Amino acid sequence: MKTALFSILLLALTACSGRQSQEADKVTPPGKTSLSANGAKVCRIDLLPYGDFTAQETEQLKSELEQNLAPMVPVDITILPGEPLPQSAYYKPRHRYRAGEILNVLKRRKKTGEGVTIGLTHKDISTTIHGTQDFGIMGYSHMPGNASVCSTFRLKRQADLCNLVIHEFLHAVGFPHCETAGCYMQDAHGKNVMTGRKSLCRQCQPRLKQMKY
Repeated sequence: MKTALFSILLLALTACSGRQSQEADKVTPPGKTSLSANGAKVCRIDLLPYGDFTAQETEQLKSELEQNLAPMVPVDITILPGEPLPQSAYYKPRHRYRAGEILNVLKRRKKTGEGVTIGLTHKDISTTIHGTQDFGIMGYSHMPGNASVCSTFRLKRQADLCNLVIHEFLHAVGFPHCETAGCYMQDAHGKNVMTGRKSLCRQCQPRLKQMKY
């Protein structure tokens, strides 16, 4: 009798362990693209605060991104532990950080198809553009790619950071610049056009179905 009861308990424990293992297999690690409840792809976004970019600022940005991106793209946003800006990106003559080198460092954190890592900094960043070797910029992404970097240094208002991050995120998933005023993808042409309420214009909306992530 005792042997029979022991066998039944052992079978029950084995079945329970198997169910837990199956549930664990369903968990998608941070940075991976998964499926939402309705079967739509979910893009994983990892926010990486650099230097003095605070945890409170990062949490606020996360909340704003979830509110503004949700109507367009299913996203799952994770905040990574903060770290210093890469010293390899520091450009001493101008006391800036080269955006391209920051991206090179970020790209090595992920494989293609594992979502987008977005570096956040208050420091000035630059790249070679508009015929200038060291041109100060607000954000930078490869298109398509798995990394972006955004800086508040040239923003007129901290509140405009969400618009900037969405702009660079959409670059990373395949969106080109747009000439429509008020569109998230409006080309700045070297100016700050991230102010005010933004949306995705009618010309850019069809690209949502062609996103690279």
